Order: sequence, then C-alpha cells, then structure tokens
Amino acid sequence: MAVSPAGGDDPMAVADPPLPVTDARGTADPAPSPPHEDRSETPSGVEAGNDEPRATLAQAMPAPDSDASGPTAEAATRWAITGPLRVAYDVQGEAKGLSYRAAATLTWHVTAEGYTLEMALRAFLVGERVQRSTGLLRADGLVPLRFEDRARRERVLQFDWSADAPHGSARRDDGTVYDAIPRGAQDRLSVFAQLGTVVALGDAGAGAGRRWRIPVVGLGGLEHWSFEAVGRERITLPAGETDALHVRRLASERALDVDLWYSPALPGLPVRIVLQQPNGDRVDQRLREWPAVPPS
Repeated sequence: MAVSPAGGDDPMAVADPPLPVTDARGTADPAPSPPHEDRSETPSGVEAGNDEPRATLAQAMPAPDSDASGPTAEAATRWAITGPLRVAYDVQGEAKGLSYRAAATLTWHVTAEGYTLEMALRAFLVGERVQRSTGLLRADGLVPLRFEDRARRERVLQFDWSADAPHGSARRDDGTVYDAIPRGAQDRLSVFAQLGTVVALGDAGAGAGRRWRIPVVGLGGLEHWSFEAVGRERITLPAGETDALHVRRLASERALDVDLWYSPALPGLPVRIVLQQPNGDRVDQRLREWPAVPPS
C-alpha cells in the first residue's frame, strides 16, 4: 500500500512520497516483465485459524493444496473481521536523490454489503493521495468490485464478476476493458490484505521458501505477482518491536522490489512495507502504533 501523493505513471511509483500500491495519473501501467517463478511454488489458499485476542482483519492458516486465484473444496479462507480498524504508519523515502517524510493511514470497514479498504498518504507541501478498494467478502477472501485512485485526478477500475462467466473483467474509467480476469484476482490495494490472510497468522507452514501467486489488476491490466517467504525476523517499528514474517515479491530486474512484514499482532495487514525502484527511489512504511482492537 504505497501511494505517491501526486500520482505517477509507474504502477507503484515512488517518485513522489508514497505508501505501497500505485497505478495512476491518467496513463496505463507499463507492461511488466514476468516474475521469476518456478512450478514448485505453494499456492495460497487457506484454512481456518484459531481466534487470537489481537486479531483485527482475518485469521487464516496456509493449506497445501489450494490456489490464491480460486478456492478448493478442502481449503478456503475463513474471515474473522473485528473492525472497523484504523492503522497509522510513518513513511520515509528517497525520491530523485531527495529524502522525505510522510504519514499514512489505512482504514478497514466491513458491513453486510462488503468491505472498504482505504489507504491515504499525506505529505507536507506535497499533498494527499488516496486509494480505495471496495468489494465483497467471500470464503476465499476479498472480491474487489471497485478500485479508486485519487491524487491530481481520480482514476477508477470497475470489476465485473458475472456468475455465469468463467472469468471476470475490469473496466477503466476511460472505457478500456480488460477481459479474462481470473477469479480471485485482486486490485493493487486489496492484494496486500489478501496476501496477509494467508501468511500473517499462526502460519506454521509459511516458513522460508514458501511461495504464493496472486493475480493483480491495475490500470495497465493484469499481472501475476509471486511472493516468497524470506523467513521470520525480529523488527523494530515506531510502534515497538515485534516478530514478523518477511515476504518478498519475486520480480525481474526491471520490476519494483516489494518487501512486506506481517506480524501475528496485526494479522492480515503488513506492519512494514519497503519498495525499491531500479533507479534507486525507495519508500519505507512502518507501523506507528498498534491499533486498538474493538471487543469481539
């Protein structure tokens, strides 16, 4: 969830102060190079986990024979939402050789109609950028229906998941349509919460080397993002120290490097996100304070 306040042409630009997930100033995402993958990667469906006192987004345990692009009968995510939730992050970055600081806020809300996930970044003298994902909650996770990206202008991606179609589609606000979208695909904000549900909690099976693959749709079309568990680490955040699972996106030399840390203390959402562009631009987003957990 890293978003440049002013927007940018790169799908996850860090040319201006950001937070993790970008598409947008009015141009399509450039076509990405395919990620390095091997066929031994472990798909990312999940089974139910046990509730924990700090659970705020979801409880999930990785299961061996499922896929993030579609659930199996044996393994599906079971959500344990206790929101609404508001999470604050401190952001430090480097852009065009200049350092900056910013503040980011992620909010999560769920109703009978579905979920809303919003990430807003505000930087002094730079402005604000907001990304919002809205959609449904199903047994296998998030089903995005609309993705919005607002900075200098608003860009919108609308999803259509017709019940009688084997695949979905996505329509940009300029009329561009992307067909053959796999069921289980995420937008550029919901992907971080969807990934979090399968790696963030009591994940005894998510040791170093475990892999997940998730279809992701941005303003430039469909990509397939592959992630690998680097291992468990003790990290220091503005909110304090915590044990976390470090997950890294597998990518080519031309693609953006993405590193995520998920802690059982905030299951479903990353406590730290680091993005690195090939040109050296970098953003580091760290949890500022542990959110209050509403009573279950």
